[in-house]
Amino acid sequence: MVILTDHYKERYKERVGNASPAAQKSWIGRSLKLNRPKRCQDGRYSVKLVGSNHRAILSREYGNTWVALTVK
Repeated sequence: MVILTDHYKERYKERVGNASPAAQKSWIGRSLKLNRPKRCQDGRYSVKLVGSNHRAILSREYGNTWVALTVK
């Protein structure tokens, strides 16, 4: 399960382009299936978005839930 924060949605629009929240969630889901998330020093995770030069910064909550924090 993926949850998008408002900050993620704004940064996504600025850096990547316009897309519905459902499309953003599915893109993160595909990226998590194909690429292993890397753990950052601050305890967050980073995963490269499939087909893009951007990375999603995520937090893990309650075991199976990913919270999308921002796009780099």
